[in-house]
Amino acid sequence: MLLTSENTTRTVDANGVLVQYHQAVPTDSTDAPVLICVAATAFGATAWGQNRSNIDALSKQFRTLLVNLPPQGGSDKKVTSDGPRTIFYSEVLRDFMDALDIEKAHFYGGSPAAGPVLRFATCFPDRVGRIVVDAPTGLGRSMFNPMPVEGAAYTAAFGADPTMERLREVMDIQISRPELREEAIGLRYEAAHALGYQEARGNIKGPPENLLTFIQDVRAPTLIIWGAADRDVPMDRALAAMWEMPNARVHFFGAGCGHWPQYERANEWNRLVVSFLKD
Repeated sequence: MLLTSENTTRTVDANGVLVQYHQAVPTDSTDAPVLICVAATAFGATAWGQNRSNIDALSKQFRTLLVNLPPQGGSDKKVTSDGPRTIFYSEVLRDFMDALDIEKAHFYGGSPAAGPVLRFATCFPDRVGRIVVDAPTGLGRSMFNPMPVEGAAYTAAFGADPTMERLREVMDIQISRPELREEAIGLRYEAAHALGYQEARGNIKGPPENLLTFIQDVRAPTLIIWGAADRDVPMDRALAAMWEMPNARVHFFGAGCGHWPQYERANEWNRLVVSFLKD
């Protein structure tokens, strides 16, 4: 069966917070290990928009859940938080797992979603198998790039003025392959203009967090993936994370890959991630 956004969409009440997710499972297994892919919380990002090129391959091996943290996608638009975002989101993930009777899972998080995943691993280590992250934001100042980096500036401009022109500027920065941009642009623009979404983003507050203050406590085996042409998060931050984490390794895709390796190099990325999670 062809997997679509519509036929994979589910919702669950996670301790009073509505969480929308997409689910796909192996056809020949009822007890497959669980993989929770957490969508980035960047403006207009959604679980389907980010991992639609991966769910088919991943779900052949894992019960694969693509999760929208509030207020992304169809998740809760009314929930509020004033504390550290990674702690709030890690607690939402815990409640999400409890609601679905999932005791333990592997985790994936891309860009700003990496922070909640890594924080979850420090708060609830017994519930984490292995971790995959793409280009985490929040890893401090680059040694080589002026701050803020190019992509962050364009993303902030799109958040303040969510026009199609601004979005194209973001995608030109983030996705190195022009032929892949149009579909991503359409999905993100639609999500950014969903009813109530822009107002709901203001409900999730909290101070900026530096992941380097806590990732040394992540004990789970972790694969850090980066595109060498990333203009959104400087590549040297991969090494900064690796040195801090006791059980991490880094994989770089070449110069033709930007901030979305899971999309720009989907087939290679899928093989790499499945191999790592099954190791």
